[in-house]
Amino acid sequence: MGLILQQQFTASISTLRKCGFFEQYSSMTDAQAATALLEWLHQQTPQDAFYQAHPEFSFDKALLRRVAEGTGPDTFKEIASYDFARVWSGDLEADVMKDNDIYVGVVEQYARLSMGCLQPTNIVETWASETGPVTLSFEQYGQQFTTQLAYYDDWIDGEVFSFLDAAMKSQGFTSSIHAEVDTGQDVFLVRANEEEKACMERELGWSFDWQPLMGEETE
Repeated sequence: MGLILQQQFTASISTLRKCGFFEQYSSMTDAQAATALLEWLHQQTPQDAFYQAHPEFSFDKALLRRVAEGTGPDTFKEIASYDFARVWSGDLEADVMKDNDIYVGVVEQYARLSMGCLQPTNIVETWASETGPVTLSFEQYGQQFTTQLAYYDDWIDGEVFSFLDAAMKSQGFTSSIHAEVDTGQDVFLVRANEEEKACMERELGWSFDWQPLMGEETE
């Protein structure tokens, strides 16, 4: 990695950490944290014939190419997406259908953002028919949480996020989950308190809204 590109990436990590990201590297300097993340990404690169023949496509080098193109809101978003304790990003068109248990996965992913406030057990996704409605339920410390979700072809019903946000707040969650709005059909959810949210808007150029993220209704 060239010195200038290394400095660019380290500066991006520094800005993200200022807003609360990558707390797992709290004992490291910005340069050490940048190196640790790149090393981890390199380890995640599949060790198959393609990547062995084309090392320039390894995950760490791909991210560095993105940074080389310029640092802006989308680049910050791509780097931040590797902070799995603070960010969940994905496609709302997620093959939601009976027996795929997509909403079970949503609950599990959301729990990772909750700082331990959400520790769901017995997560159950029940479909009344091939076209819903869908009953989603889980338990926490003997308390039952249940909601009913609509069917939008293979799209996630965004009401699930409001349901999980309310469940976390009932368990003492003091931050909030914010949705970055300029994402097309993708969802980019970020855990942040008000100070961190303001930092993200100011330093990263992100804009936030919080409303149910709905899939496209079938006609």
